Parts: sequence; structure tokens; C-alpha cells
Amino acid sequence: MTDIADPLNDWITASTLPGSDGLYFLGTFERRITFYSQQVRAFRLVRALHERGILKPNDTVAVVGGGAAGVTCASALGLLDYDVSLYDPAVEVLQLQSASPRLLHPHIYEWPAPGSLDKSAGLPFLDWDLDTGKPIAKRLAAEFHMRQVSSKDRAHPLISRCSVLI
Repeated sequence: MTDIADPLNDWITASTLPGSDGLYFLGTFERRITFYSQQVRAFRLVRALHERGILKPNDTVAVVGGGAAGVTCASALGLLDYDVSLYDPAVEVLQLQSASPRLLHPHIYEWPAPGSLDKSAGLPFLDWDLDTGKPIAKRLAAEFHMRQVSSKDRAHPLISRCSVLI
């Protein structure tokens, strides 16, 4: 008998610390952590937790970290009608990236594979194109806040400032 690949279970397992029910990490032990890869990991984990029924209706979810993974995770959870709070010591989301003059290319580590020169990340939301960190962070922060304001009759991601993250 052969094992059938189960990507949803793999995504959950890769984000779980054994013995820590209800606590998930995005890319803590990964290499080549890019802005794009953080977003993809966030989408995958939210999808897996939702489709496997690990997250239940009316669950309250705390997302710690307002970077690429945290903002993407909080937005995806909010779109699925979970009660989400986003915590970060910074006043604004994507604070680290907002001052970066570094060029961000969504597929830089995929070269020379087909599509690796595509300048668009191609994400379902919080999508972006090749540019430096500052304009990408500004546009995605605006989209994040627009999603908060446009949500009605449901919980949505909110950023809360906290002074201690453990």
C-alpha cells in the first residue's frame, strides 16, 4: 500500500510544534524566506486549517506579526469569517518592509523555471508586482485596511499594538 500525498496535512504538520495544540508557526525553520513565500505559506496554512475543520465557526484567532505572513494570514481568516486580531509592536502593518529600498521579485528563487520572470505574484488578494519594498508595503497596507473597512456584519482583522511578543 502506498501513502497518498496529503498537502493539507503536510502544511499543518510543517507549521505545528509537537504538543502545542492550537499554535501554528509560518516558516520559522524555512530557508529562502521571501515576501512572496511568506504569503504563500499563510494562504496554505489558512486553507488547510479551514478545510480540515481545525478552525470552527466563531473561533477567535490571534495572529502575531504584521509582516507579509501575518497580514496575509489575518486577511484570509477575516475573509473566511473568523474573528481575527492581528498583534504587532509596530503601529502599522508591514512596518519593516515599508522603509525598504530593496527590490522584491515574487519568483526570484524559481529561476530558471517557466514563469520565474513573471513580475506579478499572482495571488488571489494582497497581490503585488516587482518593485521595491516601500511601494509594495504601502499598497498592501492600504488593501489590508480597505478590507477592514469594507467588511460588514462580520469580524475582520484589526491591528493591535502590543509591547511584548513571546
